[in-house]
Amino acid sequence: MELKLRKQNEVLNSHKRQVWWEDGYIAAAITLRSISGEAYSYLRKKVGIPLPGLSTLRKWTRNVKCAPGVLEEVFTVLRAKSQTMTIFERLTVLSLANRRKIFRPCRNLQAIMARGLASKWKKPIFYDFDSKVIRDLLFRDIRKLEERGFIVIAVVCDMGGSNQDLISVVNVSFPNPSGVKRNEFVFADVPHLIKLLRNNFLDYGIQLRSGTVIRKEPISNIIEDKELKLCPKLSDVHLNVKRSAKQKVKYA
Repeated sequence: MELKLRKQNEVLNSHKRQVWWEDGYIAAAITLRSISGEAYSYLRKKVGIPLPGLSTLRKWTRNVKCAPGVLEEVFTVLRAKSQTMTIFERLTVLSLANRRKIFRPCRNLQAIMARGLASKWKKPIFYDFDSKVIRDLLFRDIRKLEERGFIVIAVVCDMGGSNQDLISVVNVSFPNPSGVKRNEFVFADVPHLIKLLRNNFLDYGIQLRSGTVIRKEPISNIIEDKELKLCPKLSDVHLNVKRSAKQKVKYA
């Protein structure tokens, strides 16, 4: 964690009981404390490194705005967090998700999540109701992440209706909008692809090149046969999927 020396000297030489911490320093302190709360307390109380108190961190996080749209405070935290990450940890994938019937009277929630490709971290950077992720919005978020030191290399889409429109526009790859000579690759979310394949199989079956159509009835017979268990965990729940249950990925 890199805190500017000038600010530390200002705090050490200050005779005031209260110190005004800028958002960048608080975001950096939150990142440090997220790594280890005990280490943060030790550095602050035992070593004497000037760091914001826990009450300051709590107050700042309480004032974080979570209104629909781009989450600017998250980008502030990401800028500080990128200073402690290696180049592999900064490899980033944008995940587009379309969730239906989460809030009323809205029909769906559109969200963009930034997550590490080679490390376990993820942050929501955008959400809105009844909204489509258009090309300009996607490019703006990529530029914001690149400006903060992250390396965006791919976009993953859950194949929602609005996301399919975007994918058809950008194709399988597109140039990085921040001016870096690198292509951004677009992938469909594999679990959702499996779900769509399952639904198509249940509704219409799968036609082989020979013209033979495989339907779910033979699999149902295998499940009902107690002496023959082709797949022990496969049950009637996986085959008799109706209505809203078809949108769930779990049983696919």
